[in-house]
Amino acid sequence: MTDTARITSTEITIEAPAGPLVATVWDTPSTPHAPTTTAAERETIVLVHGMKDTGHAWRRVAEALAPTYRVIAPDLRGHGASPWSADRLYAMSGFVADLNALVTAVSAKPVMLVAHSLGGNIALRFAAARSDIVHALVVVEGIGPSPSKAGEEEKSSAAERQRDWLARHACLAHTAPRPVSDASAAADILQKANPALDRPLALTMAHRATRVIDVAHGTTRVWAHDPALGAIIPEDYSHTRKMEMFGEITCPVLLVYGGASWASNPADDGRLAHFRDADLVVMPSAGHWPHHDDAPAFTACVRRFLERTSA
Repeated sequence: MTDTARITSTEITIEAPAGPLVATVWDTPSTPHAPTTTAAERETIVLVHGMKDTGHAWRRVAEALAPTYRVIAPDLRGHGASPWSADRLYAMSGFVADLNALVTAVSAKPVMLVAHSLGGNIALRFAAARSDIVHALVVVEGIGPSPSKAGEEEKSSAAERQRDWLARHACLAHTAPRPVSDASAAADILQKANPALDRPLALTMAHRATRVIDVAHGTTRVWAHDPALGAIIPEDYSHTRKMEMFGEITCPVLLVYGGASWASNPADDGRLAHFRDADLVVMPSAGHWPHHDDAPAFTACVRRFLERTSA
């Protein structure tokens, strides 16, 4: 069992090209009776969350890893405590630029990345482009659509995809954030989406994923994420080019999938073979959120991989 009594969590703000990003740092300070290495000496792990989530979704994992590593979890742009994009436009390249700003600001040495869903797609692109500062990569259900789904999507012309995006973005960019009565009600919604999510973590996530705003007759609580995130700018490169990108990642990669998830297994559909150095772990009873469904087993799996890559 992890001793969380000595683990501290602090907020930091990083200046990125498109504006500030807020991140949480979990660390274990040294005391005379319990000396530890300094933050500069410990390896840094950056945890990257998925769509409409926040860095606090990683709390269980972060607390388990903090005695050994310096753990940093950003709120992606448009999520949690990080500001919305000023123009309400979101692109994968923008998220990658944000991650680059964060990593270069928090560590002078290569880092380890652990990323889920949307965060996994961001981390893969970053690791391919910045192999010099990524030491190891864990991607949790986040390498994009299966070949068959990608093939269906690519049947639409570029013009059709652009038209669809323009219409969707025009609608979502004028959509107000959804209200929720209080953090407890928000936690209920999170647990309905994932029944394996325990109540304390659901409440932690709900507080971070909502905010109180001023309205005409007082204040109200709303979901913090920008509705326009539902219309990320479409990419111009194909599924084939994405597979080529996987092959350009030089660090060891661990893919983690849930056996009860809707996501296609990359070993079965051929995507795993495009990586230079990748292993796949399937957690049989987990769904799309293995780090929530069985945090101890997930963390143990990640720890074994990171220790192996550090050896």
